[in-house]
Amino acid sequence: MIVGMEVEIITVGYEILEGEVLDTNSNWMAKRVAVTGNRLTRITVIEDDPGIIAEVLRSTLKREPSLVLISGGLGPTRDDLTLEGVSLALDRELEEHPGALEMVMARYRKIHADAPEEGLMTESRRKMAAIPRGSEPIPNPEGAAPGVMVTEGSTTVICLPGVPHELKGIFRDSVIPLLAKVESTRCRSMVIRGIGESALAPSLNRVMDETDVEIRSYPGKNGIRLKILGENVDGAMALLVDLLAEGVTFEEIVSAGDSELEE
Repeated sequence: MIVGMEVEIITVGYEILEGEVLDTNSNWMAKRVAVTGNRLTRITVIEDDPGIIAEVLRSTLKREPSLVLISGGLGPTRDDLTLEGVSLALDRELEEHPGALEMVMARYRKIHADAPEEGLMTESRRKMAAIPRGSEPIPNPEGAAPGVMVTEGSTTVICLPGVPHELKGIFRDSVIPLLAKVESTRCRSMVIRGIGESALAPSLNRVMDETDVEIRSYPGKNGIRLKILGENVDGAMALLVDLLAEGVTFEEIVSAGDSELEE
């Protein structure tokens, strides 16, 4: 029924768990996963603790999603511990990566153009170039800490900075191309008005049974928004419209498509 990749998000940060910061990164990424026709199955928020990060990542990998996106904890301070947790989960030591080191150095050369080269890389800055063995750094167009990509079995794990504009820059440049783009004909959305969700449910069940699609419903003040996913969305929508009682109205929602990826 559903095509595309299964994706999970792990957000790392005490500040989110303590309510000091809203997890806008997960919301932003979720929209982009959806608009590319892929399926986000889980969002997990955890604290900055290597043991907990490792435990959650191991559990996630057992489900074998296609892609795991981890945000937060890549910076230069001692409480930026995401890569330490990832290395524990994968049993891969942290190693200074020449490519990652060059990315970090290039950033600080730009910021401190007049500083002597020998004093440019402090211990804290070099920390951002230590990544799990066998992983690859991802250029960060907006900041110093590179993203990190590593493959474990059939799953690709991508670690992203928690700073929103840095996360978005890496995501647009390096994550979007990895998301399997699904034809728009396999996902259509509509709003139904003039009927309650419980009254609409039998028709939705019949459509899913007869057309082998999945229908997700989101009731609200202005009607019931439906998302229809599968190989036969056109047939499903046509059947559903035929089943609507007199006085019930519908309006198809046209996706913004690729424009949403550029926001």
